[in-house]
Amino acid sequence: MIPISDIISIFENDVPGIDSVRAQFVASVENNEIYGKRDGKPFDGIDEFGDIILTRYITDHNGQYIPVRDILPLVRGGFNDKNGVYYDKE
Repeated sequence: MIPISDIISIFENDVPGIDSVRAQFVASVENNEIYGKRDGKPFDGIDEFGDIILTRYITDHNGQYIPVRDILPLVRGGFNDKNGVYYDKE
């Protein structure tokens, strides 16, 4: 997991002159294909706290959910989010 609070802390503590920070991770709609569903709903890898989740779950032949930790974060633009907003690469 990559907690958004860690990113905020880096700016607040390590960049002189910054008093407050607002940060947000936004996921591509294509992430739903990687993560599948969570609690019966499409999941894009960003949890309810705004953190990036690096574990997905697959179902084995017995119907059991198995955690798979094979996701690496790629932070860049060039995609549409679930609201249709385009994030440029630059």
